[in-house]
Amino acid sequence: MTNAETIFASPASWNCSFLFPDDRHIPSTWKNMGVDLKHACLTLSKLENVKASSLHDLIDQVIFKDLLPKLPHQLKHVEILRVYVLLPLLPAFYLGRNQLIPIFYADRIQSLIPQLISVITHWFFDSPIEQLERLISVYKRIVVTVLESNQSKGQKDAVIRNCLQFLSLLHKHNKTCFKLSYHTFTIPQITDKIDIQTDYYSWLQEKAQNRARPLYYCDFAFVFDAQAKTILLQFEQRLRMENAMRQAATTSLFPFPFFQPDPMETQFLTLVVSRQNIVQDTLGCLYKLNTNDLKKPLRIKFVQEEAEDAGGVKKEFFLLLIREILDPKYGMFHYYEDSRLIWFSEISLEDQVMYYLIGLLCGLAIYNFTIINLPFPLALYKKLLGENVDLMDFKELNPTVARSFENMLEYADHDFEDVFTLCFEVSIDVFGTTKTVPLKPNGSNISVTQENRAEFIDLYVGYFLNVSVHEHFESFKQGFHKVCGNNILPLFHPQELQAMVTGNEDYDWGDLERTCTYKGGYSATDPTILLFWEVFHILSLLEKKQFLVFLTGSDRIPILGMKALKIIIQPAGNEKHLPVAHTCFNLLDLPRYQTSERLKYKLTQAIQHNHGFSLV
Repeated sequence: MTNAETIFASPASWNCSFLFPDDRHIPSTWKNMGVDLKHACLTLSKLENVKASSLHDLIDQVIFKDLLPKLPHQLKHVEILRVYVLLPLLPAFYLGRNQLIPIFYADRIQSLIPQLISVITHWFFDSPIEQLERLISVYKRIVVTVLESNQSKGQKDAVIRNCLQFLSLLHKHNKTCFKLSYHTFTIPQITDKIDIQTDYYSWLQEKAQNRARPLYYCDFAFVFDAQAKTILLQFEQRLRMENAMRQAATTSLFPFPFFQPDPMETQFLTLVVSRQNIVQDTLGCLYKLNTNDLKKPLRIKFVQEEAEDAGGVKKEFFLLLIREILDPKYGMFHYYEDSRLIWFSEISLEDQVMYYLIGLLCGLAIYNFTIINLPFPLALYKKLLGENVDLMDFKELNPTVARSFENMLEYADHDFEDVFTLCFEVSIDVFGTTKTVPLKPNGSNISVTQENRAEFIDLYVGYFLNVSVHEHFESFKQGFHKVCGNNILPLFHPQELQAMVTGNEDYDWGDLERTCTYKGGYSATDPTILLFWEVFHILSLLEKKQFLVFLTGSDRIPILGMKALKIIIQPAGNEKHLPVAHTCFNLLDLPRYQTSERLKYKLTQAIQHNHGFSLV
């Protein structure tokens, strides 16, 4: 026991343990920890199998009372920091028997100067990924456990803040190397344990203050999953919509006291458009509106059509408008065959107001919780959130050219210039004529070599994703932020923002059936309902997507998944009638068909003729 106590209590013992057997541990730098972490993990994990509880108690006591208070906190040689990376490999650290050890440990790390923290976090991210994920899971578990405990609010907040600040250090470093998925840091249970809407509202009130702040989970938004962020987005936008409606209602009372305008015209953003001139009509309606008008709930009225917009007409409006604007006749976007994605055209005859309109529509779709099919790559959403784009983003858009760049980076032979014969320039098509654009001053006379190839690729990618489309993107961004500029969007990851706009195609058709509800006498065991799902599940993927368009107005599903669609089926009509969709309510009128053949025939007829809204 004495030997164990001496070894575990000594930072020097830890720092000299598990070194690589050769000279690879020399010199120890922020790039080279010099420790065989796989061997260390395997050895220390054997302590799990020790039966003697007295030894476990001794190790816990020695770590907490003797080792942690003596951890090095001044930089002489970086090797003295190895103990910080080795400690989390102890079963006493990650099994959760004594939460005080990881809590005290996180506090010790945060007391270090930034330079030392940087070295330790670099070493963490050089560790095997399973060790890093386990370290993060320890602190996520502590947060949930403390939230469920009976401690006072002050005690809870102190511990949780300590854990979240430590996770924040790891999350910040991960954003520079992307070793872990952003999902690794989320704590889904938070939405069940706290009122995140109240937290957000209080956070906004305190945001401008310089005084010591209480714990706000919005300061650590990386732990929010998509559901939590969606709740916050809906909360803020509901507040803004209600405010815009109140202002509109108040304003309408005063200028002309003897004239009472239609409340629909003042409290809602109502666009009256024709199907034949949908782009021009929409542009004419939106361009003259101020920001406050755009915050009102959107209603759409198609000329010479009867339906009132409770959601379904709005969905079709976006579908038709986006389809028209993306038509190649406008030349606003370039379509990439390999990826089936679009990007801003370098050269376009359309005025910048058209790009502004697209951005405005994108913002309106988010603001009104409507999914639209806008096939941009992730790069667009990274740029909207102020993040840099790089070769990996370009690869999603143009995989063929990106792969050639990767080959260029890997090429090691000495005949590089003869093989690639490139200069610092790019060729673009301008209405059938090839134009050469230098990527740097005098670029046409500078050859790409093995020494400068990385610079060439960076400039090439930057040209296509940034420089050549700067004005178009800025117009798009201005329109987007005119509607959607708020405090919530920066909390989103680009992938989440993309899913908010376009939805996703992570179809779970079984989930659609499990979450479906029934009205009017139908139930999950009704013979017609059993026939319906039997027929539905044998439809092709294309037909299932057509059904989603027929019923919901879009073949994409919300960021929260199929369960968020909440479709409803009720009986109506007789076998001679087709099924009818009330798109605004995701409600399907399904006659009581007696055979699967007739049900399939009527259903496919209905989903293939789903354009236009009229009163049922």
